[in-house]
Amino acid sequence: MSTTSMLQALNAPADLRPTERLILAFLADDAASDGVAHTSVSRLAGRANVSTSTASSSLRRLGALGLLQPLRASTSSAWRLTLDTPTGGNRAETQA
Repeated sequence: MSTTSMLQALNAPADLRPTERLILAFLADDAASDGVAHTSVSRLAGRANVSTSTASSSLRRLGALGLLQPLRASTSSAWRLTLDTPTGGNRAETQA
């Protein structure tokens, strides 16, 4: 887990829905130092206690907002957190 990624996820834009923020926080928890989290939609859904459909919708919206980029691996899904990019909006640094 990257503490920086977790702080950025928790301080992401206020217009995120609660489930989207939770999914983003779980991705940050799973992310390596390079910002890539290797986890499946079904695992995220289970951790967030939502359906896989809801988790998928949250992931799509987070991607549309520029907070993550989906990557594909052969056996699982991978997601690159883009919280510290201009479109991702790093509010953690401005509030610290």
